[in-house]
Amino acid sequence: MSDSETPVRSQTTRLLADGKWQGYGTLLLYPDKLAAVSSGAARIGMIIGAVVVFVPTLLIPPTPDLGFWEH
Repeated sequence: MSDSETPVRSQTTRLLADGKWQGYGTLLLYPDKLAAVSSGAARIGMIIGAVVVFVPTLLIPPTPDLGFWEH
C-alpha cells in the first residue's frame, strides 16, 4: 500500500458546499489530496445518541432534597 492510499487524518464533520448544508460525513486528509465522504450513519448515530441520553433524564423523578445538606 502506498502512502497516498493511507489517510494522514480523518475527521467527522458537517459538509457544506456553496454555502448550503450537504449533510454529515467524514473528511479524509491524504498526503496529496483532501476527500469528503458523505455518510447518513453519522446523522443517525447523533440522533440515536441524543435519544439515549435524553430519554433516561425524563424517567428520573425530580427530588427536592438530594441529601447534600444533611448533617
